[in-house]
Amino acid sequence: MKENLKRIIFIIMIIIILIIVTFLGYVAYQVVGNPGKTNNVEISIGNSSKFSKEEIESAMQVAMKKFKGFKGCDLKQLWYNDELNSETAISRYVSQGVVTAENNVIILYFNFYAGPGSEDSLAPNNDYTNWQWILIRDSKSSKWKVHDFGDM
Repeated sequence: MKENLKRIIFIIMIIIILIIVTFLGYVAYQVVGNPGKTNNVEISIGNSSKFSKEEIESAMQVAMKKFKGFKGCDLKQLWYNDELNSETAISRYVSQGVVTAENNVIILYFNFYAGPGSEDSLAPNNDYTNWQWILIRDSKSSKWKVHDFGDM
């Protein structure tokens, strides 16, 4: 009888430990994990008189890396279009001294879905459209850096 009781207690303890480990794993995933997803993004690069395809792709890689910080979100579309790049917005960065030349600023556009475990500032289970990434670089040979992003 005592032997059966010991087995039952042992099994219950194992079950409790598994439940605790599972719960802690879930909490850790929600707090630290659950990075923004970029694996199914639809990318579009229109013709550009300002940037080479490689420059645009390089800027997109930087933006997608930054998107991984959008906890619980899924990047749906990312695109570049010369016609959408506002000369006024770009020249403002030059006039403010943020960059030295207009070809050191690129504006990318993106749509994404904020899932149930998304950032606190986003409404969960919601689509966000026509957001912008503003990327800058020090010179044509420098790497792009995200300067700003959002629904601008």
